[in-house]
Amino acid sequence: MVPGIVLAFRAGAARVEAAVTFGAEPDTDPDVPALRALARGDMGGLQILADRHGPRLLSFLTGLTGDRQLAEEVLQDTWVALWRGAAGFVGGSTVRTWIYGIGRRRARDTLRRRRPDLPDDGTVTLNAVDPAAGPERLAMVRADVDAVAAAMSALRPLHREVLLLACVHEMTTPQIAAVLDVPVGTVKSRLSNARATLVTALSHAQAPGGGTDEH
Repeated sequence: MVPGIVLAFRAGAARVEAAVTFGAEPDTDPDVPALRALARGDMGGLQILADRHGPRLLSFLTGLTGDRQLAEEVLQDTWVALWRGAAGFVGGSTVRTWIYGIGRRRARDTLRRRRPDLPDDGTVTLNAVDPAAGPERLAMVRADVDAVAAAMSALRPLHREVLLLACVHEMTTPQIAAVLDVPVGTVKSRLSNARATLVTALSHAQAPGGGTDEH
C-alpha cells in the first residue's frame, strides 16, 4: 500500500460505481487498466501506478521544488489526488502525463502555500541523460554535477521544468504540452530557449577560465 494512502482509504469510503469512459484504450496505454481499477475503488491500481511512476515522478518533483523532503510530501499529495480523481480521467493524454500534470500542480500549489521563500532551484540526474539525443544532453554529460546544477538553477522555472520533462523524463513534445497544459508551440518555444541557455551556460563553465576545472 502506498504510504499515507491507507490512512485516507477507510472502510465505507465512497467507491465509484458509475461506468467510467477513458479516452485511451488499455492496449495503447498500459496504465489505463490500473487507473480504471482505481476508479472502481481497487487500491491495487494505485499501487501499480505508484510502482511504475513513483521514482521518476519524485525526481521531477525534486527538480521543481529543490527540496527532496518537500518533494516527497508533494508526491504523497499527488497519490491522494489521483485516488480521489481517478474517475475524472477522460483521455486526451496518457495516464503518465496526466499524473505528472497533477504532480506539477501540487508542487506549485505547495510552494506558494507553504514555502514562499523556498529557492526556485532544480536538479538533474546525469546518468538519466542520453548523450546521443541532442546538444543539451551532450553538454550535461560533459559537465560536472555542480556545473549542471548551477546552469539548471539559472533557468527560468518554466524553462527548467520543460527541460526536465524532455531530457530527463524523455517525454515527447505533445506529452509535455499535456503535462503543462499549454499548446505544443509553446512547449517548442520554451524548450528551444531552455536548451540554448543551458548549452551556453555549460559551455562557459567548461571553457578555460570558466567554472569547471579540467586537468
